[in-house]
Order: sequence, then structure tokens, then C-alpha cells
Amino acid sequence: MLLLAVLLTAIASLTAVKSNSPSEGPTTDAPLTRGVNEVSCNSTSSVFRCDESSCVSKSSVCNGVPDCPDGQDESVQQCGCLPNEFPCSDSCVDIVKRCDRKNDCPGAEDELDCKSFTCPATHFKCNNFYCIPIDLVCNFEDDCGDKSDEADCSKYRYRTFSLPKPTSFLLNLDEPPGLLPKKIIEEDK
Repeated sequence: MLLLAVLLTAIASLTAVKSNSPSEGPTTDAPLTRGVNEVSCNSTSSVFRCDESSCVSKSSVCNGVPDCPDGQDESVQQCGCLPNEFPCSDSCVDIVKRCDRKNDCPGAEDELDCKSFTCPATHFKCNNFYCIPIDLVCNFEDDCGDKSDEADCSKYRYRTFSLPKPTSFLLNLDEPPGLLPKKIIEEDK
């Protein structure tokens, strides 16, 4: 019974929005169903105009929930990018895609000014100023495009790899890929 009363009240209020009584002043062709945060564009409170006929409360702008019919209240132009994102002209890309030699922004803005860009901690800065994932350093492939990721591999010379017990081995990265490791160590566990 209470639910029926709530529904009838909601329908009555929506019908009042569409009426053209002189005491309410001019109205717009607002949709009959309003979003949770949608407010009257004639409101005296602070509003964000979505389009000609719909507005939302300013407090609902950039809250992570699109309230405007077209989501304009959550757009990159309105809200910007997250801290871990790079702003393109009309979108955002993950910061790890910045200076990776691939155009991720529509205008390739993510590949500009790489000389002064600091790569994320998970990436290696190449001599040509591009960034590659750190696990691609000293893998016998020129991932940078200038071979700088393969130049000083002395600190990466030996890496330990584990196999299912009871065997593990040391891999000498000075050897070309595909050769068996020189030393196999049996574990007593």
C-alpha cells in the first residue's frame, strides 16, 4: 500500500513538471523520467546544464556516475583524467602507455615530449627516451628500438628461475636464448 502511495506521488510530481500553469513560469520539454540527481533547470540552486532541457545538481558532477543523458557531467572535458592516466585531447589513456612507441591518443599526444617524461617505476627509460616494461630489459631483443635495453646487462646477468620442485636452475643471460643452463642444482626438499 505504501509503495502504491509513493508511485502515485511520483507520477503527480512529474505531471506537475510538464504543466504550463502561469504561476510556474515557462517550462522546458523536460523528460518525464528524471535521473536521480536531475534537477529543474529553473532552480535557484547551483546546477550543471546537461543540454537544453536537462540539468543536474553541481554536486553530482564528476562523481563517477553519469547523471546527464549523454554522460556529459562525467566527461574528460569536464572532469579531467585520473592521476594514473594521461590526458589526450578528448580521452584518457593509462600512464604506462605514455612514451611506449605506440600512438594511443587519437592525435598521438602520448608520444610527444618523451625526453622530459619520467617513466613509471615499472618501466625502463631507453636512451631514445621511450619507456618499456622492466621485464623486457636484457631479454636479447631490442625492445627500445635503439638497443639501449640490451647494452648494460651486467646487473641482470644472473636471474634465478624456479621450476616445479625439486629442481631450480641459474640462467646465464650472457648465453643466447634456447641453450640449456650450464648448472642445474638439485634441491633436497
